Amino acid sequence: MRPLLLSPAQRNDPPGAQRWVFRSQGMFQGNTAKLSPAGQAALVAFARVLRAEQVSWKRVRIEGHTQTSRPNTPERWDLSAVRASAVAEVFYLRGGISPNRLAIAARGGQTSYAGVKFDPRNERVEIVVEYAQKSAP
Repeated sequence: MRPLLLSPAQRNDPPGAQRWVFRSQGMFQGNTAKLSPAGQAALVAFARVLRAEQVSWKRVRIEGHTQTSRPNTPERWDLSAVRASAVAEVFYLRGGISPNRLAIAARGGQTSYAGVKFDPRNERVEIVVEYAQKSAP
């Protein structure tokens, strides 16, 4: 279960940010926010890499995404928020990343993965690593 690095052209991120995608399939158990053992292991490994390089980044934003909502059905912000929170908890408790450097966001089904509604890849967590900008002398 390896994350996929998205091209910067795919999202409106700050200059120099990296966006990593973890597909929900295999990461979470069913239609829940409970992480699978493989999902936990993948996140701990990712967090340890981040921790080893923490002098070069300033914040990690964790965005939960769910499937595109059908017309006249509610967005699933609650599931996307709880999934993002579950990832943040693993990063903090098992990965050693300070909670003041983590932020979470619930996107629900608002941003499809590749512009395709009802694509299974829409169920995902995206990790946005924002790098520290060097100040001018």
